[in-house]
Amino acid sequence: MGEMSMIHKIDWTVIDPQIGVKTDLAIAKEHGISHTIVARRRKFLGIQKAPIIHKCRVKWEIYDHFLGKHSDRNLAAQIGCDRNTVRVRRKRLGIPSLIEPPQRARGSQPEEIPKIDWAKIDPLIGEKTDLALSREFGVSHVTIANRRKQLGRGKGHRDSAYYNIKWAAWDDLLGKEPDTEIAKMIGCSKKVVELRRIELGIGAAEPEKMDNKQKAIKNRQKKARQAR
Repeated sequence: MGEMSMIHKIDWTVIDPQIGVKTDLAIAKEHGISHTIVARRRKFLGIQKAPIIHKCRVKWEIYDHFLGKHSDRNLAAQIGCDRNTVRVRRKRLGIPSLIEPPQRARGSQPEEIPKIDWAKIDPLIGEKTDLALSREFGVSHVTIANRRKQLGRGKGHRDSAYYNIKWAAWDDLLGKEPDTEIAKMIGCSKKVVELRRIELGIGAAEPEKMDNKQKAIKNRQKKARQAR
């Protein structure tokens, strides 16, 4: 009886557009109702379950323009994400799916979907983590991982230390001082400094012998930078 009274209070005009787009459980949590009730409503409407989608970081400001103009499958392939990710985004924006190719003037070419610029990404694969590249370029981390395997490279091994360093205070020393010395000043591994230097396209510095005066100066520099 309690469940029946709840059904009459539910505003299905708000919930119905979400059914099949979001999971029953997600809708239930959002509207404070039982997921069983949502499932019954979905079955009553003859709508399939919404797929459980792994989040894919996509720069939609680049791709929203192509929703409904290209098939979800083709657009997903270009972005490097799951087709359902595109489908959910399109539905949320109220854009109908592509049914027929739009009519084009004779001799005109269809607008191309921006392709992944591997020329920019490839040099960073194996240096940065798959997830970091995914966030930076708006491409699925799975796509980055597949590309990395094609190139025969290992996973990027930057640890959290890399991202916790305030590089603005240290970048000017890269290539001027040996990686080992910079690492000692920062308090991190030499590999972390080397990765940063390579990322910026800076060559390695020639190792130099330091006298006591130079060491004292560098110690003061280290303390000054750490105090920033």
